[in-house]
Amino acid sequence: MRELLSQIETLLRDYDCVYEANCVEITLRALNQDPAHFWDLLNSNEWWGESGSVCQVDLAIQSGFTAEGREDSRRLRGWLIEVHDALLEQGINNPRASLIAAEFRKWAASRI
Repeated sequence: MRELLSQIETLLRDYDCVYEANCVEITLRALNQDPAHFWDLLNSNEWWGESGSVCQVDLAIQSGFTAEGREDSRRLRGWLIEVHDALLEQGINNPRASLIAAEFRKWAASRI
């Protein structure tokens, strides 16, 4: 999980998504300091909420729809699916996160 979140943070910083990258950094810090709080943060609106949350970042738009930006957007969505699956493995069910993960899975199948 640590490596996955580090990859997400790095990718977000590469696109100057500072707020969202900081949310990931705070979550990572909690993994080291307070594992119970870590799962609460990972299940929060900072990750799965509306505009400004980690799941709402679209790197394709951030990049001006470059090929690299579109591919990085696909990678980010894939990683967020992994984060969602980790929540489920912990018995944490977030309906909004499940809806978003299902949408991302459809997009992946369609190569969007």
